[in-house]
Amino acid sequence: EGSFTYFSDFTLYDVHRGELLFVSPGQLHDYFLKAGSVRVMLIGFRPAILPEVGRHVLHILPFDDTKRAPTLCVPAEMKPVLHSLFGAAHGRFDAQTTGWETIVTTYLQTILTEAAYLMPSDLRTQASSAGVL
Repeated sequence: EGSFTYFSDFTLYDVHRGELLFVSPGQLHDYFLKAGSVRVMLIGFRPAILPEVGRHVLHILPFDDTKRAPTLCVPAEMKPVLHSLFGAAHGRFDAQTTGWETIVTTYLQTILTEAAYLMPSDLRTQASSAGVL
């Protein structure tokens, strides 16, 4: 909810409600809140937690692409889907019942895969040609 300005590698980006923001390890980054409330959900992870077959989506998403903004606008029809997935992952993480790590990792893989399919088609085509997607 809300919006904020994100600083990454000496560039400012406006991040709005309904956008996904990708931050790579080691990136110089900060954020600046605007008037009003902002609510975000942050998922930090190491790529190694994803199954080998699932890491392919990381090459499509704008984690390390300095030529693209580190954000992805989520279409209205996908917002409830991603919101539900994030909420379910958050709930399982908070509960930490038996098997929670596997379940949260599966939700993360699903979120990243859905996000990869929202990327521009030229990136998906390049990734598919390279055997990544």
